[in-house]
Amino acid sequence: MELKLKLLAGAVMAATLVGCQDEAAPAAEEQGETIASITENSDAHEGYFTLYRDRDSGAVHMLIKADQIGEEFIYTAQVDNGVVDAGAFVGAYVGNGVLSTQRYYDRVEFVAENFSFYFDPESELARASHANISDAILGVQEIVAEDDESGDILIKVDDFLLSENLLQISNPNGGGEGFSLGGLDSSKSKVLELRSYPENSDFEIEYVYSNPAAGYGASAAVTDPRSVSIRVLHSFIDMPENNYQPRFADARVGTFNTQVTDLTSTSSTPYRDLVHRWHLEKQ
Repeated sequence: MELKLKLLAGAVMAATLVGCQDEAAPAAEEQGETIASITENSDAHEGYFTLYRDRDSGAVHMLIKADQIGEEFIYTAQVDNGVVDAGAFVGAYVGNGVLSTQRYYDRVEFVAENFSFYFDPESELARASHANISDAILGVQEIVAEDDESGDILIKVDDFLLSENLLQISNPNGGGEGFSLGGLDSSKSKVLELRSYPENSDFEIEYVYSNPAAGYGASAAVTDPRSVSIRVLHSFIDMPENNYQPRFADARVGTFNTQVTDLTSTSSTPYRDLVHRWHLEKQ
């Protein structure tokens, strides 16, 4: 009888331990992975945006600090190598603008801001400054980890970088006569290099375009028109805070300008075009 009681007690204890383990497992899963655990096998490139690259898979993560959410930054893109047939040649500036990162629950949106219009803040019309004007959500990335204390968040950016979300390189009308890049092949495209500095972060991407039905018409610079590689350097640059004063364009002077329209003006020429110029200061 005593032996049976001991066996019964042992069975109850074992069942209790198993039950506790089953309850603990979901609790551990609910905690999720941390920024440190996800990036522990990665090389870190600290800077404006801290970038991480996994040493085994090459996966790229980007850390966004809490105070960077909603902040605007400058975006530029330059061709590092390409072919003239595609209209993408070495040194060509192929993209620029102002972007921001916006959080929406469990994901981060990369948004291209619209600065084509001006509204006088003293005008009642300024209350409708966002009416019939659309910003562009270029990409959406899921948040994979978050630091509860600092508010910093980590996102995986491979899919975003290896797409044409940031910049459309392929021309739907084709490049040179008889030549067409075809479609982007994300399986062949890759992130070549990451660099990050205190005021900017750079991504060098090799985009590979496939066109199985490519015909003739490409120059000798195109090894095989069925597969063409174009390398682009994307830069995210911290918005500078200085005493730069914009200069408005004058039609009597030939300058390169950014077009801005004053939608609160009653003038027949409501122009506030801004001259492209350097910010130079005497040392």
